[in-house]
Amino acid sequence: YSFDHRGETTGLLINDPDTSRWDSKVCTTEVAVWANSCLRAAQYTGNEEFAEMARQAVAAYLQHGYDAEAGKYFGQLSVQDGKPVAPKEIGYWPRQHSDIWNPDQWPTHDYPMALAEACLTLHKKTCDPLFLEGVRRWAEIVCRSTPSERPAPYAEQYGRCIQFLTRAGRELNEEAYLAGARRLADESVVRLYENGWFQGYPESHLYESVDGVGYLFLALMELETGEPAR
Repeated sequence: YSFDHRGETTGLLINDPDTSRWDSKVCTTEVAVWANSCLRAAQYTGNEEFAEMARQAVAAYLQHGYDAEAGKYFGQLSVQDGKPVAPKEIGYWPRQHSDIWNPDQWPTHDYPMALAEACLTLHKKTCDPLFLEGVRRWAEIVCRSTPSERPAPYAEQYGRCIQFLTRAGRELNEEAYLAGARRLADESVVRLYENGWFQGYPESHLYESVDGVGYLFLALMELETGEPAR
């Protein structure tokens, strides 16, 4: 259903084809959550039609979504023409660019690390240079960014970044990515570990599963052992 409602000329998937809200005209990195589910469906069923839909959907975002001047991916793209859509105000939607350390305490339809993960899976599956370029761009974004200046990086954000860099470093034999994963892992322990527990975010003094501590645990185990922890 989602695939059938993609843009005729852009191939971009509409976030929600059934409403008249803002997300009935745009595509965001949320497409990667859908694409990763399709890739898993292909793996479990052997039906490559799922993987082909994921390939086309992620490729469309990569082709239209990169802001070379800023070195970032746009947060929203017009499904009709592929141009970036800049929100006029802050709300439950992506801002000008996709943000891996978004501090908002509500879902904003922005899932940058899911898109990074989809690029990595599709590169391994297809060897298409478009996806390798996507992997390297996301890795550069993660490695050069830092949550240190942010008031509340969540455990889930640390975990997803560490897991992606760990996997990318090992699959591409890139020590710089593994070094970036270790840097973030060390920082996450310094900022989140308190009195034998992990906080959901710095200075919260609370362990809450909704803050994604489990994602961080899985990523730390994968980085330490070299084995997928999922």
